[in-house]
Amino acid sequence: MLSTGEWVVLISASMIGPAARNLPCLSIVEQRKFLLNCRAKVQVEAKAVKISLNLKEHPDPINISVDAKLVSKGSELRLAVAPDNGSAKHEPDPVLLRLIANAFAARDYLIDGKSSPIISDYSQRHLRKLARLSFLAPDIIKAIIQGSHPAHLTGRRFLRAGTIPLDWESQRTMFGFE
Repeated sequence: MLSTGEWVVLISASMIGPAARNLPCLSIVEQRKFLLNCRAKVQVEAKAVKISLNLKEHPDPINISVDAKLVSKGSELRLAVAPDNGSAKHEPDPVLLRLIANAFAARDYLIDGKSSPIISDYSQRHLRKLARLSFLAPDIIKAIIQGSHPAHLTGRRFLRAGTIPLDWESQRTMFGFE
């Protein structure tokens, strides 16, 4: 059985033809026209997005299913679709990036007394909360920088976490990296 990623490649190459290969290069209007001609139907479910195409050249409908999930980002609910059924990678979250930068600045201030303009207006209590984040596992920080962290991970979740364990394995579990 083929994975969804392989299935899509086989479908686009052999069944849909040259028009589908050029689909990413087309304008939004041209893409829409192509999909309407294919009588594309998209069904969004709790754990997947299902796409059905009816092509003139192919007697049976072509069905594609891609794993997805609804995630909460602040006050919004978004659909996260992972490329090639892998882990969802997206643009790095600027809030999380700023939080990590502030965490290291807060730690430097609290330990070494090095002042930084990015944290100069924060209370001691907030500085202590921030400094805890500088002790996150290196792979968690790397995932935040690369944008490959779990989609449900927000700055609010980090700051509201009561006690962040120093054990990296427990941190991964706490913030959904496993």
